[in-house]
Amino acid sequence: MKITYYTNGKIEILVMKDDDGKVIKRGLYTIGNCLIDMLYGESIICCNSVLDIENKVKEQISKLLEECSDHLHYNIPKIIEKDFAFIFEQKYIFQNVFIENKLCRVYMMNNYYSFICFLISQIYTRKLMYKRCGHCNRFFATNYIKAKYCKRIATKNGKTCGYASSLKRKNNAK
Repeated sequence: MKITYYTNGKIEILVMKDDDGKVIKRGLYTIGNCLIDMLYGESIICCNSVLDIENKVKEQISKLLEECSDHLHYNIPKIIEKDFAFIFEQKYIFQNVFIENKLCRVYMMNNYYSFICFLISQIYTRKLMYKRCGHCNRFFATNYIKAKYCKRIATKNGKTCGYASSLKRKNNAK
């Protein structure tokens, strides 16, 4: 498996290929949300098996995301050192490349586990905040401490959770 990941600071771009070079996952995410998709999104099938993260590790990461609800990250270094020491064992290959006139680091990994470790390390280095959406109750990454809603599509006509929630509040007020 080959995983290529890069970010320009605002979005994350991901391409996963199997051993034959066939694309098995392609994604474009707002910063920090690639991890959410890897943890809670659709299953990824590679070489006739499902790529998955152990439930124990998923629970640990969920607990970590709950702690990342503000920009100060008080306990994050302690939690990462205690519960996620394994991420420091990983080595990442990257190449600096100009993409759309911006210098970007393009990371290349050969397995799913290394990729998840890399995404966990980005929580602290990027000072990402994770919150639960007030509408769909799913995690989302944000740079805004007052953010309450994710930007996922919540209605059949393509409205986001924030918009759907405001409609619900208006209807309840009547």
